[in-house]
Amino acid sequence: MQGDGKRVLGAIEGGPTNFAQAIRFALKFEDGSVEPFHVRYEDFLKFLHALRTFGAITEKTRRAMPGQPVDLVTPYVVTDTKTGTASNEAIAILFQTEDGPPLVTIMTRSQTNTLVEQLGSQLKKPPPRTS
Repeated sequence: MQGDGKRVLGAIEGGPTNFAQAIRFALKFEDGSVEPFHVRYEDFLKFLHALRTFGAITEKTRRAMPGQPVDLVTPYVVTDTKTGTASNEAIAILFQTEDGPPLVTIMTRSQTNTLVEQLGSQLKKPPPRTS
């Protein structure tokens, strides 16, 4: 990415478009200009996740001491979970989070068994000590 680009003031004028197959919105810039955008519905959560990640990394960098490494992992804090079976017999897990829309994962039964085994092993370990 070259330069810092135009300074965004906010997102405006948003909603569904193309028979709810996409989300339209406009960005308002510091120079007063407004530019319309649309994101396909199936790409929208990935788009939001990317923006959230950029913001979280920026916040971690702001708080870091000079020369301190910054962890680029930006976990979601889960507030509730639900499970189900996807149409292809895979297991679906919905994670409700503190950060807006839920995350949904779909795993094969084999992947789900591996995850359950890993979680079981984690639960057998004593919790980390906090000082």
